[in-house]
Amino acid sequence: MSSTPRILAALTIGVLSACNPWQRDIDFYLDSGDALWDANVVAAGDGVYVRMPQAKALMRVQSDGTMSTVDLKGAEPTRIVATPDGESVLVFADWPYCEDTDPDIVRPEDCPEDELVTLSELALVKGSARTAAYDVPPHLNALAFSADGKTAVAYLDYSRDMEIEVDGLIDLGEVMFIPLEGGQPRSVSVGFSPEKVLFSTNAEGVDDKAVIFSRSEVVVVELATLETLVTYPLVLDADQVVDPQDAVLTADGTIALVAIDNSSDLYELDLEKYSIDLEELDSEPIAMANAVLPGIDDGTDAQVTLIAYPDLPKVDVLDENTLELREPFELEEPVTDMLVTATSSLMYNRRNDDAKDVYDIDLATYEIIEYRVANPLDSLQLAPGEDYAVGILRPEYDSGNSLDRYQDEHWGLAVIDLVAEKETSLVLENEPVGVALLNRDDETYALVLMQGHDHLLQVQLSEPTFFIEVELEAPPIEIGDMQDGRFYITHDAALGLVSFLDPATGDMTTTGGFASAGLFPEAILPRQPNSAE
Repeated sequence: MSSTPRILAALTIGVLSACNPWQRDIDFYLDSGDALWDANVVAAGDGVYVRMPQAKALMRVQSDGTMSTVDLKGAEPTRIVATPDGESVLVFADWPYCEDTDPDIVRPEDCPEDELVTLSELALVKGSARTAAYDVPPHLNALAFSADGKTAVAYLDYSRDMEIEVDGLIDLGEVMFIPLEGGQPRSVSVGFSPEKVLFSTNAEGVDDKAVIFSRSEVVVVELATLETLVTYPLVLDADQVVDPQDAVLTADGTIALVAIDNSSDLYELDLEKYSIDLEELDSEPIAMANAVLPGIDDGTDAQVTLIAYPDLPKVDVLDENTLELREPFELEEPVTDMLVTATSSLMYNRRNDDAKDVYDIDLATYEIIEYRVANPLDSLQLAPGEDYAVGILRPEYDSGNSLDRYQDEHWGLAVIDLVAEKETSLVLENEPVGVALLNRDDETYALVLMQGHDHLLQVQLSEPTFFIEVELEAPPIEIGDMQDGRFYITHDAALGLVSFLDPATGDMTTTGGFASAGLFPEAILPRQPNSAE
């Protein structure tokens, strides 16, 4: 365990306590509710990246106690996204700039109000270094990545809570292609409010097209040239407006299947012949997923798309080769979510409190095993090895006798043994803030973090009523996995605290105190002509 950062932080606070003006500033930051750090960190490489709103800085924290500030050239990070390889992060960042070039202007308050503007960029960070920066408009706040990780597409996700600032003019149909291995980003206009980007691959398995879904149309862009190959209108009448609800590509990348809000029509867009067909479904789809029916066609695997409905107790099976519906999976309750593996699919409903079934469907035989959990499912995940599924159960209205009411009123944990075909619903002491699953010593465990508790529960899934408590330095906020197989845990600690857990050994190290850099932020104009970049 790394205690040095905590000792230094304690010494820092001890020294500052002797100076009353400084101590008042510290008390103000720690008591005002303005957090010094954002505990929703992003893992990449051998560490995690932490935003520090007060310091307007980005910190990299490693399990060996190393803490380093990423040099963003004075820009403030507003959002962090890990690249697909898990080794780098892309950082949305902005900084104040004074258009008045008076050399005496050093701080934002020195600049005339009508001359002070905000500039922005998307920075590529590896380790503690800013290796590249891209000029991306600030309203493009979301990223999609090609499967090979070589291309990122920035677009506007209007569902995010943000204000769109217009400097002159902006194009709400703009997306930007960013070559992460070198080259300049390029902007492409693809229709109004693009909201989903998928990538198709050619016969050699190379990403060759981006399929961009926006209001009332779908645009296909060639990645090599960034030329628009075809635009598919989803309506013929310009006065009509339709919004894609969900979309998937077939396994071979040749067909885009598009579900539309408030419609039972499924659009089938051929990306090679550039044609459109419609499949009339029995209801409006809520979820779609690619799957393989192993050996079901005279020993040949069949590539299919599974289609679920919020109001129908079945899942349709669309053959991706013929684009015809096969025999559906008939269920007792509708499902909204599907976890698909090579041989099976777990299906459940997390939107309807009355639907508590979990279905384990053998994709080769159509055999369905039904499990019933005690409370509505808030989430469900498969353990490594796929022998277990673990779900978080949310509280519901009281029902039945006093014991039923007790279970209904509390958060819970559902453990489904998919080999022994049994389910156990456990009651948790408090609301869980995260669950991670791991294998160690031929056993599978769930690590359960609960709000306000300074320990985690290590639940052995083969005997889920047996668990041990693992002490933590402070109550946890979230848990996540890292590229090397370890887990990180962020904690409720004013000056910053992150734990790193090695699942192979059970060893946990802790690094803290890094947010003290935000106690006395210095507000300057970082990229003025008279300042060093």
